[in-house]
Amino acid sequence: MDGQEVKVLPSEHGYGWEATANESLDGSSSASSVISKVLSILLAAIAVLFFSSTVVAVAGVLGIDGTYLTRMMLGELVGGMQNVTVLTPDSIPLTGENEKDSQIPPSPSVSSPKEPLRDGFSITLTNETPYSPDMNEILNRPRAIPTLREIYSTYEDDAPVVLILHTHGCEGYANSASSDYRTEDKSENIVAVGKVIADRLNSAGINTIHCETLFDADDFNLAYYNASLTIRETLAEYPSVSYIIDVHRDSVMLPDGTFLPLTTDLNGESAARLMFVIGTDHGGSGHIGWEDNLSLAARLQYAVWCTSPDMMRSIDLRSASFNEQYTRGSLLLEVGSCANTLEEAKISAEIFADALISEIIGDDSLAEH
Repeated sequence: MDGQEVKVLPSEHGYGWEATANESLDGSSSASSVISKVLSILLAAIAVLFFSSTVVAVAGVLGIDGTYLTRMMLGELVGGMQNVTVLTPDSIPLTGENEKDSQIPPSPSVSSPKEPLRDGFSITLTNETPYSPDMNEILNRPRAIPTLREIYSTYEDDAPVVLILHTHGCEGYANSASSDYRTEDKSENIVAVGKVIADRLNSAGINTIHCETLFDADDFNLAYYNASLTIRETLAEYPSVSYIIDVHRDSVMLPDGTFLPLTTDLNGESAARLMFVIGTDHGGSGHIGWEDNLSLAARLQYAVWCTSPDMMRSIDLRSASFNEQYTRGSLLLEVGSCANTLEEAKISAEIFADALISEIIGDDSLAEH
């Protein structure tokens, strides 16, 4: 960007941030700005370490799991935490002929299913917030993001439209069970799933950036903070980016400590189930536009349902922002569980990508039903 001041991002990209002249996001920072950034990062790391040790110490006195409590609290501060669904004995999915009707149990604060919205389709929320969104109204809202044609007419035909990244890029699948389901091999971890989505979008003429940075490789607790820096840098360089998809995989633990794969049958093939995690401003992030993200998730939930009715899990509405405050098209997508195979995850990634392609292009299937 030739060292010029970074301008305020156009309002259509979100609710989030304004890059000032003092923020150097273009790679041509002054020495003082670089020093300032380094000091800020060091101070942030020290603060996190001090905070963590203090919480663990206090929790130890109280007999509480300090590690979990620390990660939960840090999640509210810097974006989110790794999703781990723990099953109770009474809610373990059935096997055999009743397996299709079994469900991964939601958190205790789940909303009851809404009335069918269209053609038998309904949306349930795993709701960890005090909010009670009307999902029928959310689903039927006008789209909040311009169509692909409109984006290209505003910018250039080669302008990037989608950013795919992986805040927890080291998340692996069953093939990495021996290393605690984590691996830095990008051909075996969640990055490989993101590549499937990115390649499909690019092949459809939707210019997509796939960030393969492993933000959690060095420091898991700072992953969301470091990912936010990349998001801001990308938006400053490419204000045309209107969708940001943070691709993860879930972990579903049984009472005996083993992990459960999340699968559905897709034309005779085993595919991973999908889940959207939508952040809000309840955790204090200032993410005032979270309903736009939720509306997009609802539209995509319906589009995937039309192809595979059992592929989508309940939308998970959370207190933390998960870095979704930067665009109206920000989503966190969970592709299967750590016990799924990478192949199952890739199959479902294609289904999601096709739904996203239709949404971006502006093929509004909601109006047809």
